[in-house]
Amino acid sequence: MNEPRTIKVGDTAQTATVLRPGGFVVVHGERHSARCPDGYLEVGTDVLVVGGDNHGFIVTQVCETIRLESLPNFGTPVYSSFGASAKAAALEAERRMQHWLTKRQKWRLWMGPILGIAFAVVGVLLAWDSLAATAIMPNAVAGEAAVLIGIGAVVGLAVLGVIDRALLRVDFELHRFSLGITALTLAGITAGLVWMTPRFGLMWGIVAAIGLGFLAGMPLAMGVALIAGGDGPESLGPKSST
Repeated sequence: MNEPRTIKVGDTAQTATVLRPGGFVVVHGERHSARCPDGYLEVGTDVLVVGGDNHGFIVTQVCETIRLESLPNFGTPVYSSFGASAKAAALEAERRMQHWLTKRQKWRLWMGPILGIAFAVVGVLLAWDSLAATAIMPNAVAGEAAVLIGIGAVVGLAVLGVIDRALLRVDFELHRFSLGITALTLAGITAGLVWMTPRFGLMWGIVAAIGLGFLAGMPLAMGVALIAGGDGPESLGPKSST
């Protein structure tokens, strides 16, 4: 279903009934209530849209002396009823929300891996001796380190995604909390990796560390969500598209 075309100041129309001063005009193939402050206009007269309110469009007869660019608010959308204005506002709010959510998703896609890699590098450096001691082959340490950094990128993306979505349902402006809680969660995973790898080996150390991090991070995220409150994205539009 196509959305109705937006009507703007300066659009041309044609009277569908006599305007004296109120009646109907056809704009972009659609019939709308309108009035002409200039007075009486015959059917089929070419007119310009110069305004609009809850009672219809305001039009004036086309003449050679009128320059479109000189019309007040030229190019500004106008509406012929409260319902049309409210519908346009709702569509614009939905457009802005979708734009915000798309930018938010891109933000998660690059911030998550960056945080994950940063903490993974720190963890590898702290656990280097343990990795060297548990490596199957002496020259396998670098490979294990690379694997850990790759896992860090994936875990960072996953953690930020889960936490940010949880907080997004509370308030669109909580992305700073998302980053902070993600950093704390990754710090817990890193600490767990450094502490558990010597005891359980690399594979089980990773599993235990990720579990420990989520056990620390998710309750914190839920706690922030409960404290912050809010109405959720269904009733909140983004405050800014930047």
